[in-house]
Amino acid sequence: MAALFYAALVPQFLGGGVDAPALGVVALAGTVAWFLLVANLVGLLHEVFAVPIVRRVVDGLAGVVIICFGVLLAFTRP
Repeated sequence: MAALFYAALVPQFLGGGVDAPALGVVALAGTVAWFLLVANLVGLLHEVFAVPIVRRVVDGLAGVVIICFGVLLAFTRP
């Protein structure tokens, strides 16, 4: 599916007469950029969530959301 996406969308931005190796380079560059972004965000969020107070707040909010979903489910008619 991803190959169809690149084959259909990417040539529009590269100009006419672009061959397959150029498409491969563009796909590789986009993939590397995406994984670098995700890795850096995960590293940053790991430092943020390592703080105990932040972890407690997030756990509390998650609990409230789950309880609210349960109450909503209990009072929703099928």
